[in-house]
Amino acid sequence: MVPNLTKYFTEVSDALSQAARIETSQGDVPFDTIFYEHLRQSQSGSDLVNKSEDDDDPHLFISKYLICLLKGVDEASKDDQKNNPDLFSIALGDMKTIKALLDFIVIECVYPCLTPGVGIPLEKRRKDGNWRQKELTPNRRVDILSHVVDTLVDIVESEDDIADFIMGGQYCTDIISGLAELGFNPISSTNELAKYRKMFTDFLNRLETFTSLSYITMLIHKDTPPWCLQLLTRTLAMIPISRPDDGVRSLIEMIGGLREDDHISVNKLDRAATVLCSIPKGVEPRSYFTHVGTQLLKILDNSQQKLLVSAAVQVIGSMQKSRPGVVTDFIFQPIIDSVTPRIDLKDESDVLVSDTELSKAINRLSQLVRNSPPDTIEVLQSPVFYSLWALACFQKRTKRATDVTMSLLSVYIKTGRPDEKIDSLVHRIYYDGDDGWRYGNGENGQIEIRKRGKTYTELVAENDLISGLQGIDNLEQRIVLLMELIDGLDKIYLRKIFFKTVRRWLVNRKDSTSDPFLVFTDLRLLEGILEQHKSEIIESPSEIIVLVSSILDDYVTALRDNQDNEHAAKPMSAQLAGIVSSEPDEEPDSDDEDEEREEMDTDSESVSVAVSLLSAMLSESLVGKATSFSPDDQRLLKSFGPSLKYISEHGPSTVSSSAATLALLLNETEVPTASSNSHLAESQQRYQSALNHLQDPLIPIRAYGLHLLRTLITERDSVVNVDSVLKIYLSTLNDEDSFIYLNSIKGLEALTDIHGIYVIKRLIAQYTAPDKSLSLDERLRIGEAILRTVQRLGGALTGINADIIVHAMVTTISNRELDTRIRSSALSILGMACETNPSGLSVWVKDGIECALGVLTFESGENKAPLRRAAVVLVGSLLTGVRDLNEFPKEFAKEIVRSMRYIKSSDGDGLVRVQAGNVLDIVREMISEELDLSQPDLQLREK
Repeated sequence: MVPNLTKYFTEVSDALSQAARIETSQGDVPFDTIFYEHLRQSQSGSDLVNKSEDDDDPHLFISKYLICLLKGVDEASKDDQKNNPDLFSIALGDMKTIKALLDFIVIECVYPCLTPGVGIPLEKRRKDGNWRQKELTPNRRVDILSHVVDTLVDIVESEDDIADFIMGGQYCTDIISGLAELGFNPISSTNELAKYRKMFTDFLNRLETFTSLSYITMLIHKDTPPWCLQLLTRTLAMIPISRPDDGVRSLIEMIGGLREDDHISVNKLDRAATVLCSIPKGVEPRSYFTHVGTQLLKILDNSQQKLLVSAAVQVIGSMQKSRPGVVTDFIFQPIIDSVTPRIDLKDESDVLVSDTELSKAINRLSQLVRNSPPDTIEVLQSPVFYSLWALACFQKRTKRATDVTMSLLSVYIKTGRPDEKIDSLVHRIYYDGDDGWRYGNGENGQIEIRKRGKTYTELVAENDLISGLQGIDNLEQRIVLLMELIDGLDKIYLRKIFFKTVRRWLVNRKDSTSDPFLVFTDLRLLEGILEQHKSEIIESPSEIIVLVSSILDDYVTALRDNQDNEHAAKPMSAQLAGIVSSEPDEEPDSDDEDEEREEMDTDSESVSVAVSLLSAMLSESLVGKATSFSPDDQRLLKSFGPSLKYISEHGPSTVSSSAATLALLLNETEVPTASSNSHLAESQQRYQSALNHLQDPLIPIRAYGLHLLRTLITERDSVVNVDSVLKIYLSTLNDEDSFIYLNSIKGLEALTDIHGIYVIKRLIAQYTAPDKSLSLDERLRIGEAILRTVQRLGGALTGINADIIVHAMVTTISNRELDTRIRSSALSILGMACETNPSGLSVWVKDGIECALGVLTFESGENKAPLRRAAVVLVGSLLTGVRDLNEFPKEFAKEIVRSMRYIKSSDGDGLVRVQAGNVLDIVREMISEELDLSQPDLQLREK
């Protein structure tokens, strides 16, 4: 350390020591007067401060002296660093001296010059929360404050050790407060408003966005003057625009508490969404939401930061509830346009969406779908459904991985009307892009979207979509993908798809104008379903019986009409191959006999399918596995005998033998009668569908299963077994994915809404269980469900509901062996209960106060600060809820005041001190006429 730096540190230490002595020994003479006289008499004080006409002003002289000391240390440290660039110019021990000097400057020079309420409340900074009042004129305040702030900003801009120290602590809030005072106070006497307004903006821009947000938030409190509150809230509201790189991200992290906790709170993220939906005054809405949407999409690109991405998706979901149009236009539409592009005829480039852009859009789509509810998935994926199908087919054809795209398709199909969506894909099986675009190989080895070419071959492909056997091979690949999507569906939808396809095939196979490839697709689809899912199909006997009846009746009629003709079966695939391979100008065979024979061949195929289905169903009944038959089903089954006999005697060999076997089987099978409760059967199917979804490997599908269960609960469906569903929701609370456990919390809320005390008792039992059967995170998530239940109960939180909840919370809070977080959770729940319905908890007020005061008395230490914060908030909630001294236990009034005063002056946590001050304000409003707060003994006065 150079001699000059040593000299300044000695001077600082002497000044601080002298100030401490004066502070402890001063009488009626003001501190500034005594300290000023000391400085004037000392050689160092006179040497440091330039003589001027203001030397007789103690306040200004002291301010100049302290700033000169700080500048002297800063300049000397710079010289030291030049001589020793590899070493820190200021030792760690000397930094404590710097901190003491800065604290002295803040207390003596900054706070006295600020409008009351500007800046962080001093009780957050000092245990005593006191500062020396100074009688300063407006001009003198400006002189002192501008001198201090200008110096601090100059030091910060030098970016040396002291600058780093200032920027790393709460001194930034003092600079922000000083600049706000000088630049924005409407009664400011400075002539340099523009200068300090620019300095205010420039200084905030030097800070990391999250840090800037944190500091501005600290400066907002109940005593902030209106002009300053307006400035700070507008600065916060403008963050998405003023910080286009990470403004939205930092806002979500700060409000959601993501940097302090890895647990997502729905309530916090809902607040973040509310902030983001609030357009700053004077800002054009489209410009604002463009910034918000762009940044939210950018967050989705951070695949490795799962918590942040989940939080962003939760915020988007919350925004969609209040501003669906905004979310669609500024978040969903950019993704949709990158997957299903709009054609700009003026654009000369052949590439509409680069492979990098398309890859990014698919990733964003995956992140949203992975963490979104069904209605959001529907809105987002409906416009890109066919494009994703075309992409999956292109990936399959070019031997690329299809898992991500197929997962997106599977999620969309399973989250609503799966049979209709599969059917729409069947009709567009060959879709490979819109008229103006198609997929292609990109520059980076991935897939891009490009304009369609105008070559003859491509025009033919656009018109016909198929070219001979290559088209058949392509179709086979697409059917494989289609079967992958079908394989994961519930059997109820499998059956719907199967029977709808059968009926269409039966109609189209005889219609010469039908698309032969649709007929072939239907046939291949039916074959695939029967091969892999026959057991599921035959569980629906009524539809099978009606279908078989229609096919048999038509076939017998056809046989009788053609009884004298020869019949030979011809496979459908051969028929289709003939159509595909025929020349464009080839005239079709017009021989009536051949046409009739071909028609009978296709009829035989229908009979073979029908007989096979019915035989399988009846065979199952023989081993006791059949679904029950209705009386109508039984009547139709008995009517099949004559038709089957006729077919066995007159039909071709391909069907006659199987028809005879089926007739024999019908005679030997005794079919059971079905129950008539179709509503119960439907509910059971929905319940089973929900359980099946919970076993799916895809997160959105599992979440959809939880959603289906919640729907059954809210509909009060009798199929719901409360204990079973409760067990399901509790078992999914420990899921690592936030989207799953957040849906579980919502499910528990629904259970408590519908089944009330029965579920509340069980949740409380799990929340307070002495064993460790549940993890801490699971118990905290149960606590969130209880908290939200308390919020919704409102005035209904009385009687046994209130007793069970409050007793459990008091017991949890009082157990010092429990983790601080679960006790803080219990304090929050109890506080919410007191605010929600204080009259219903009047018998518990005494216990609540005793509990909170016990925490404040015995839970010391930095690690217990969150617990003390929650306890102080609980006291405030109790007081706020009661608001009538007649309902408040007077024996605790003195204890509360004494405890809050002590905490305000001595607690090591600044936030606890501020909250204690807020509670004292509530007490003053409530009982100022009955409690003499000015008396040291705090005695109650009788009127």
